[in-house]
Order: sequence, then structure tokens, then C-alpha cells
Amino acid sequence: WWERRTWTMAGYFVGVLAFSTVLLARSEAFQLFVPACYVLAFVALPGWYAYAGVAAANLPSLMVLDTDRADVLIAFGLVTPLAALIGTMIRVMEREAIRRRELIAENARLHELLVKQAREAGVAEERARLAREIHDTVAQGLTGIVTQLEAVDDLPTGSARGRLDTARRLARTSLAEVRRSIDALRPG
Repeated sequence: WWERRTWTMAGYFVGVLAFSTVLLARSEAFQLFVPACYVLAFVALPGWYAYAGVAAANLPSLMVLDTDRADVLIAFGLVTPLAALIGTMIRVMEREAIRRRELIAENARLHELLVKQAREAGVAEERARLAREIHDTVAQGLTGIVTQLEAVDDLPTGSARGRLDTARRLARTSLAEVRRSIDALRPG
């Protein structure tokens, strides 16, 4: 009701009350509209205006019909407060439903954030594990090759030296590539 234009809805409610008055002037069978106006007061009118609307819902029957004091006392003393109480309970339940909907949406957002963070943590952990594994296996092996080739460097001569240089160059290139891959895999 707070999203609607208050004056437009109040005009609508007054129009329904006027229409109910005209119908009640035609026949007492249209007293059915009085309880409907109780409900309409809470649907059409915002805040405390709804309670004035519940009281005003009795006006068509009071204006048109010949009512005695007992009927007026029942209408204003029992039925109107009961309708107001039921309307209040419905509004409280609506507010609770809105609050729950907002909490559910917030929980869904937080859950999505938590899942995203867990996924990112899992990816970072896996990357760190891969980096450790590459470091412990391939990089260690390549470092050993380079060390061995450097130790043999003084012994052979001629064509063997060329092959050793090529092997050393390849091993160094591979080692540099593995280190670059390890650095790329490490989480930021």
C-alpha cells in the first residue's frame, strides 16, 4: 500500500463506500459489502488511515438502514475492532513475510559470496600444490642436469663439447621455462 498513490487509493475507497451506500439504499441484501469494505480499507489505505477506513466502512449501513442502538453498538463496539485486529494481524504477517524475503535474499547473496571465495581458495590451493610439485620434480631434475653438465665441462673436448653446450643450453632454457611456469601458477 505504501507504493501506491495515497490520495488515489483514498478516493477509490470513498467511491466504493459511496457505491455501497447507493446499493444499500436499493436493497438490504447489499450489506454484504460492509465486510468487504473492512478488508478493502487495509488493502487501499496506508498506515493508520486503514483504521479510519474500517470505521468508515460502517457509515453506508448507518446512513441508509434503520438501525437501532444495539446494532450500532455491535457494529462499532465489536465488529469494527475485530476487523481492525484482523487487519493488524495481516499487516504484521505481511511485514514479517517481507522481512523474511529480504533475509533469504541476503542469505543467498552471502552464500553465493562464500561459494565464490571457497572456489577461489580451492583454485589458489591447487595452483600452489602444482607449483610445489613442479618445483620438487621437474625443476630439481633440470637443476641436477645443469649441475652435472657443468661438472663434465672440463673433461671432453671437440664435438662432445658442442653437444654438452647444446644440452646445457636446453637444460637452462627448460629450467627457466619451468621457473616461469611456477611463478605464473603461484597465487597472487
